[in-house]
Amino acid sequence: MKIMHLAACLAAALCLFIIPAACKKEGGSTIHIQGFDIVDASGNSMGHNGPADNDWTFNNTLSDRELSLFDFSTTVTIDNINEATINWDRVNAYPNPCTYTQAYNINVSDSVLLKVVVVNEQLQVLAKTAQKLQKGSNTFIMAYPDNTFSNKASLRLYYSFSAKNNPNYKTGYGDIKICRGASSLSNCFE
Repeated sequence: MKIMHLAACLAAALCLFIIPAACKKEGGSTIHIQGFDIVDASGNSMGHNGPADNDWTFNNTLSDRELSLFDFSTTVTIDNINEATINWDRVNAYPNPCTYTQAYNINVSDSVLLKVVVVNEQLQVLAKTAQKLQKGSNTFIMAYPDNTFSNKASLRLYYSFSAKNNPNYKTGYGDIKICRGASSLSNCFE
């Protein structure tokens, strides 16, 4: 009886260590959206709110769960797309915080497939899109309407670049804040 009780206690203790580690390895059930690059409507950096991070770069390692966000079908063909270099090695997002729209500027050395997924802290997909970027500077706009995106929402935008035989060869994310009608920038983060 004592051996069975001891075995049960050991099994419970192992679960306390193994299950959280497994959740962390796969990205867990939530993500922490807490660091925001502050950028005006012209794309000028105005500072940062929250902990320092690697937003809008390709320096983030995505979990399998995060990478699976890009597993959606698209009508964009990548048959003739080779791996392109992302110039500036970052995605420029502006303004942040935004009200109803946010622009993204990306400069690529050749055509490439871009997939974008917007999620909340529970990794619930709120919007997604895919498009073929052409060589050079590309700007696209994401809309954040009231019926899907609430005021003062903290969201994460994941992005992936793919080529023929090389899906998701460059990935990253940036945290965005929706802010409507605030009297000051600091009110957006209350």
